Amino acid sequence: MNLNDYINYLRVEEAKQLLVSDTYLKMTIDAIALKSGFNSKSPFYHSFKKYAGMSLKQYLGANKLNSKA
Repeated sequence: MNLNDYINYLRVEEAKQLLVSDTYLKMTIDAIALKSGFNSKSPFYHSFKKYAGMSLKQYLGANKLNSKA
């Protein structure tokens, strides 16, 4: 893993935490991407799928199911 990959991995991990945080429930996906260090949606979506192993939509759906259980 090179430095850019590592930084994007850390950004995705930050985004994952923000996506499930009560504090950030009212934030848009764009705002979460910016807050976690991405400058636009396209690199955010691409990196999210690469490092989370699923698309953002799949992650949010799985998280919604887990929060109801």
